Amino acid sequence: MPTLRTCDLVHGNAFYSAINPLAGAFESATLVPKQQFALLDHDPDWGIYDKAGSNISLAAYRRGPYQDRVGQSQRLNGSLSVRPAAEECTYMYIGPLSMHHGHYLLTSVARLWPLIKLNDTNIKLVFHGDHDIQTYCKHLPVAAATLRAFNLSPDNFFRPVEPTRFGKLYIPAPSFEETNSAHRIHGDVGTIIGRSLPRSSAARTYSHPVIFSKARLTSGVSRILNEDKIIEHLVRKGMEVIYPETLSLGDQIDIFERAPAIVSYAGSALHTSLLAERSSKIIGLNLNSTMASSQILIDFLKGNDSSYFYPNGTVMPSENPAFAQDFHIDDPVAVADEILRQIDAKLGLRARLRRMVGRPAPEDRLAYPGVQSLWP
Repeated sequence: MPTLRTCDLVHGNAFYSAINPLAGAFESATLVPKQQFALLDHDPDWGIYDKAGSNISLAAYRRGPYQDRVGQSQRLNGSLSVRPAAEECTYMYIGPLSMHHGHYLLTSVARLWPLIKLNDTNIKLVFHGDHDIQTYCKHLPVAAATLRAFNLSPDNFFRPVEPTRFGKLYIPAPSFEETNSAHRIHGDVGTIIGRSLPRSSAARTYSHPVIFSKARLTSGVSRILNEDKIIEHLVRKGMEVIYPETLSLGDQIDIFERAPAIVSYAGSALHTSLLAERSSKIIGLNLNSTMASSQILIDFLKGNDSSYFYPNGTVMPSENPAFAQDFHIDDPVAVADEILRQIDAKLGLRARLRRMVGRPAPEDRLAYPGVQSLWP
């Protein structure tokens, strides 16, 4: 049995569109705030509703292959005491903000695409969230970079904490829906944000492939109990080990743009490639045969040459309460050797007909006008 097997299943859809999402203006739209610190899918009331009390579909936060609403209701439940928003500026709804780096990249920037061309200094970006924008910027480097990238200040953001009615609310549809779909412009938004992140004064040259290690993480979804055996073997063979959490976000982007190849566990560390200007060669490690389609979409947006594998091993509940599960790899040295073979194969593909790299030409082979499926 091979020590590394190809991930041959996908969770979710992988639809790609070359055209921009829809956008609309809604009069007398009402925002119902989320319950403080409640999970979005546990709150049935939050959302944006029209003057008849129906949930505005364009504003709904959806994810998954069936585009399920995350919380929210089809209609407002009962009557609300609503305050009017001041009519002194342009209001644009940007959805919920997440304090999680990966979800922020996928969802929290998904309605910012109009800002690429919109030049309105008198705009307020309306959002759902548990914190004010300054708190997001303090704890999430990519949030602070978002403000710099689009020349925004905290005064350009508005988080209603009570039901609020807007005389006119502009609502752009999202350019990315988790495990469902992506529009080409979402990659452009990521690139613009990435450019605003500061790098170290001396740009590094990465002459060898690198591996992103989770060994120093103090919390997370999963951990590899014997990852150190893989790392030791790869380092002896000339690879460089990187601990992403010890680097600035700008320096992490540099790795995606400069390293000849990157080995990483699937997850938020690879989502960071959305912020890079150049495509990357990626060997992704998953814990099972099913890849989430969100990473497939990011790879397509950025032109990444990526392959995903899963090792033989055992999943068990973690004894560390900071992690949900532990994974023990059956033969870590054999896995390390197979990783090296996969890197050799990927770096040797330049002279062959290879998978699509760079900005795709999505006008061909569309599943229906403007939309292309990336998965068979």
